[in-house]
Amino acid sequence: MTTLIFVHGTGARTSRYEPVLKKFDVAMRDRCPDTTVIPCLWGDRLGSPPPAPHRSIPRYRPSTTAQSPVSGWPTARWTILDLDPLHDVRVCAAVSARTRPAPRLPGQLSNADRISRAVAQMSQATTLNEDLVATGLAEGFDVAVDSVLRSAPAREAIAQSQGDAAWGELVDALAEAIIAETLRHQSTTTRLVPADRRRLVESVIDAFQGGQLGVLGTAARISAELAMRMGGAWALDHWRGSLSDSAHPFVGDVLRYLARGEAIRRLIADCVRDAGGPVVLVGHSLGGIAALDTLVLRSLPAVAALVTVGSQGPLLHEMGALPSLDAGEPLPGSVPRWLNVHHRRDLLSYLAEPIFPGRVEDVEIAGNEVMPEAHSAYFDRKDFYDLLASLVKEVGRAAP
Repeated sequence: MTTLIFVHGTGARTSRYEPVLKKFDVAMRDRCPDTTVIPCLWGDRLGSPPPAPHRSIPRYRPSTTAQSPVSGWPTARWTILDLDPLHDVRVCAAVSARTRPAPRLPGQLSNADRISRAVAQMSQATTLNEDLVATGLAEGFDVAVDSVLRSAPAREAIAQSQGDAAWGELVDALAEAIIAETLRHQSTTTRLVPADRRRLVESVIDAFQGGQLGVLGTAARISAELAMRMGGAWALDHWRGSLSDSAHPFVGDVLRYLARGEAIRRLIADCVRDAGGPVVLVGHSLGGIAALDTLVLRSLPAVAALVTVGSQGPLLHEMGALPSLDAGEPLPGSVPRWLNVHHRRDLLSYLAEPIFPGRVEDVEIAGNEVMPEAHSAYFDRKDFYDLLASLVKEVGRAAP
């Protein structure tokens, strides 16, 4: 009977690990009923300790008293738009002016023509009209559309914008300006939370037939502009404590492992020795690094296969930062068959075959998830468990 040992990654504690472990266990038992799944929970005891008040951080404000930049961002953005509805449009125009547009294909409408056509059809946008009535903003909406599109910044942004690449971001900036302008001329009794404003913006974008939300590009540019305006000083001073708290224990676990990882490697080795039958060692993220290090530094014949999932071991080896193996050193014979599972949109997963040719097989999970969800999406995917099940059956057949 094959045993699977599941080593979690950075930042996981019992509350986060147990639901994933249960999902992992059920999926593998459905495919391989004779398989035993053993947890390797190291975070509670061996991970980075909970953050005390950070006495090393100047003017520390804990998360409970200082709003984080992530949670505070929508409010901050709408504060800017309340004061200047055309702010994002100006930024869009400035960026477009610095970008050389691709030549327009024969018969392709200019973005100015697309805007005009969309505005002419906007009265037929059912969802938008329903949202405007529901929020009490229908009366001033048409005036706001006309005011924004006739403004010099909007005319400049539309004229500078060319092609599909710029269309989504242009429409997003115009939609935000229109909703902000609409709100500006309403009575003081009209109050919308950022989520409601965003829903209205999305309805306008749909009416514009943009199809692509340019939130990331627009927000990144606005963030950069604000950072330049303020020098970043106020934001860093206000949010430094919250950012440090948010990084705990994710960054803390990584640093603690690189400095004092032997205890985690010892725990993994103990789990292997306590397991019955051949072992498949599965390590996610930092757990994959620790599992690899354990097998490099110890001889554990019971481990028939290693599976690293969304792991950074190959990158650390290239950097000369893998604790068990310096850059350029080959894998020792103590490392068994190795599958390295990565996700094309998981920015924390890396290829291992080019680093250790002939000693590891890279397997790609091709999903549509994006970061940060992509880093843990493996454990929600049927093809990942099918891959593990195939490996477990091979190991079982090869066992004496």
